[in-house]
Amino acid sequence: MSDDNTITVHISNIRSEINKAKAKEEYIKTIWGIGYKLEI
Repeated sequence: MSDDNTITVHISNIRSEINKAKAKEEYIKTIWGIGYKLEI
């Protein structure tokens, strides 16, 4: 099982890259207690 902090850091890095490419929209939603959801 992965460390929760490792996953959080990776998601944060992905969000940063998405924001550089196309700001104003949120593509990765955090679903509390479940995980993450990618919305395109």
